[in-house]
Amino acid sequence: MRYVQQSTISGNIVVQKDDVVYSDTNENFEKDMGLTAPSLPEWAEDRVYEPGIRHAIHTRDGSRMEGGDDPWEEGDRIIEDIELAVESKVARESEEQRLHFEESERKRLAWEQEQYENFRREREQADADERARPKSKEELKQYTAQIRFTKQLGGFTSASYGAILTDTLTTATITGLVVSVEQGLLTPPINYKSSTGWVSIDAATLRGIAKETAQHIQNCFNREQQLSIMIDQGTITNQDQIDGAFV
Repeated sequence: MRYVQQSTISGNIVVQKDDVVYSDTNENFEKDMGLTAPSLPEWAEDRVYEPGIRHAIHTRDGSRMEGGDDPWEEGDRIIEDIELAVESKVARESEEQRLHFEESERKRLAWEQEQYENFRREREQADADERARPKSKEELKQYTAQIRFTKQLGGFTSASYGAILTDTLTTATITGLVVSVEQGLLTPPINYKSSTGWVSIDAATLRGIAKETAQHIQNCFNREQQLSIMIDQGTITNQDQIDGAFV
């Protein structure tokens, strides 16, 4: 079966050539075929062209009907080349789907970023409001303990030994190594993996690191104790003062 069917009501054109069928809007037909869609008389609503059988141009209700050219050269050319339009349609729809997906992803990412920014601003505002809220002495002491704990575990830089980790596990490891050396359970140098890589530590260096680590931890507790006293005295009244004292 071979035919061309047009409808001004739906705006579609359907073309069949044996097993090959093309159906789409006139606009897309022109993109896929590279031709201007066949025109119809102003009064017409439908066209059906079957080569050698009929070429009917009519209104939908059948109140007016006229015959078109048969053979219809334009229609025959469309039928003959319809495979090209089908191939073009497949490629066009694939590209449209890709662009639609990219646009959907762009909108989704933009929406997620907007939600994140809204959450961040709300969180920052809530934090700022909470920070500005007058605190009781007990709340200030609890905050001081939190800052001390963070500072205690945050490490420090030694003038003699460089960056020193002071998290709970590292501190316990250093202490254990010192005890083991002093009790003769280990013989220096000690192979140790620091934050910068493998190092070989002699006894004096090991004791020096342990001493500075212990002093760092003690300094943190000393500072917390001093600030607690100042909180009780009313000298420290907000979190900014506590943060500044631990710099």
